[in-house]
Amino acid sequence: MKSFTLNHESFHEVKAGRRGAAVLVNEDKTKYLRIGEPAVLGRELAFHQELLKLGFPVAPILDSGAIDGHEYSVEASLGAEHFSVLFAADLAASGHIEPATFAKYLAIVEQFRTAQVKTERAATPEGWATFLDALHVSTLKAELPDFANQIDAAVTKATAELAATPFCLTHGDLTTHNILPGGVIDFGDHFTGPTGYDLVTALSVPFWIPRSELNFEYHKLYNFTDAEVTSFLNHLGPIPNFDALFFLKSIWWDVKNHPAPKLQAWRHHLFRQVTTRYLSNESLFSFYLDHKDD
Repeated sequence: MKSFTLNHESFHEVKAGRRGAAVLVNEDKTKYLRIGEPAVLGRELAFHQELLKLGFPVAPILDSGAIDGHEYSVEASLGAEHFSVLFAADLAASGHIEPATFAKYLAIVEQFRTAQVKTERAATPEGWATFLDALHVSTLKAELPDFANQIDAAVTKATAELAATPFCLTHGDLTTHNILPGGVIDFGDHFTGPTGYDLVTALSVPFWIPRSELNFEYHKLYNFTDAEVTSFLNHLGPIPNFDALFFLKSIWWDVKNHPAPKLQAWRHHLFRQVTTRYLSNESLFSFYLDHKDD
């Protein structure tokens, strides 16, 4: 669906929906229209309304209904640019992330974390199985067959260390690309997972993206200084079992990178280092601090 007119307002397609729905934006980019099959949109709208009720920083719903055999919802825009771009703009202009920009980022992540805690439940074996499936553990073992035993051992270690950690509604991809000044977008791959997993994601994104000098398919747009890492943790509180969560997140970062072979090789190497250190009980937090600028 390339374009659509709703209530005399024109919208054009941003992306085709993966599950039978399309996302379109109006001319001044202040509103987003989701439209598609009633069963799909009904589910998505109900989930979005539940997020709002819990206090997650997601877009307000401005309108919803049915038209021409489709269901639709209209959301307010959460901002013109995500924080990856905003951080990069600060660095280009002044050589550092402006404190006000970073403070806005922390405020959104804090609101997300506060709402997320309301969804906490005791972990179950079924929950762990679903979570590990969402990380594509089996796929990564197939990509690295010579390292499969180490992956299994590290997963076993992480699940044991996180045995007492509650599970909660988890975004799964809480990167700066999905965080805007007005809130968080793209819950399309949400699942339940251990509390703290999303916070580790929000903190550690640049670690898994190479410097531009390496001339890979993708490169980092920003990095956090040690002072900003400290500020993140001081503001949001310590992240219990950081190393176990960081290892689990490393699976998600390393898998399915075949469309970018140079990046894939780089991440495979880095993942092997992370896993080996984790199995040797070396601090992954220290490793993250030492290598986040690489």
